[in-house]
Amino acid sequence: MSRLTMEDILNAPALKRVSKKLRQLVRNSIRIETTLQAKDLPIGASKFGGLPDLPDGLEWPCFWHTSEMSQVPDANAPTDPPSFTPLPLVAQIRLSDVAAYDLEHRLPPKGWLWFFTDRSSIYELHGLGAFYAGTWCSKVLFCPDEGVKLHRREPPEGLPGDRPWKVRKLEFRSELILPKDETTWIESAGPRPQDAFIHMRSEEIEAFWKLRDEYVRDAPTHRLLGYADNVYGYLLENGYERARSKHFPRLPKWERLTSTQQHKEYRKGTLLLQVTTHDDMMFGRGACGAFGIRNEDLKAKRFNRVWYND
Repeated sequence: MSRLTMEDILNAPALKRVSKKLRQLVRNSIRIETTLQAKDLPIGASKFGGLPDLPDGLEWPCFWHTSEMSQVPDANAPTDPPSFTPLPLVAQIRLSDVAAYDLEHRLPPKGWLWFFTDRSSIYELHGLGAFYAGTWCSKVLFCPDEGVKLHRREPPEGLPGDRPWKVRKLEFRSELILPKDETTWIESAGPRPQDAFIHMRSEEIEAFWKLRDEYVRDAPTHRLLGYADNVYGYLLENGYERARSKHFPRLPKWERLTSTQQHKEYRKGTLLLQVTTHDDMMFGRGACGAFGIRNEDLKAKRFNRVWYND
């Protein structure tokens, strides 16, 4: 049986009414396949899990918390001393490893990206308020120079006992992708305002589900760029909304925007990395975790305003 192609989806009779708009949403992504390793990989290699290899000047990110706050303490913090929890490494990506598969050249061609988060441990250690603290539960680090010397960091004090996660070697390939439904790009039929880019009828949504899942196979999966294969609706959108006031404080207040304006703002973002729950690496309710970034920040190679949700 031949594999379904993107053209098969776009030309499906059941999607004829929305095919032109669907074509506008096709994006290039980088599919990631993993292989469990018995020991850590050479320093600098692309991987999931394990210990990060960082240059001098980049410190292991931590989640800071006090009993009276669910945000990083500042000069006016409560008198209680802060406690902190190191965030385990989710992924270390050597960008030269993925450059050949980044068909639109959206990522820097060289350097490293490091992704850290662990909302499940944050919840267990610090409670629900910390769990929903948004930006404090995740961190992305970037180094543009692959000539810099890296050092494998030892686990810091306070790293949860079952961390770091098991090491997985990564392989990459290019893949065209469409968004899921229940996103700002595709919404199903119903009473909600039609603020999504495409508003599908119930029979169109059902056909789209089956075709997209057959195309992706084993979805959700791991990927860079494109769209999240989220199990629950509005994964990136909800994460952006929680992080917005910290990352983009000069934007108009969210509650002052109309629903249409909010959806347009959502669509200024994109998936940076998605990692799916597998073995010891758990995200959300057995689904996936996704790091998002605004298109303008990705173009400018600014990775200090990435948000995360699972």
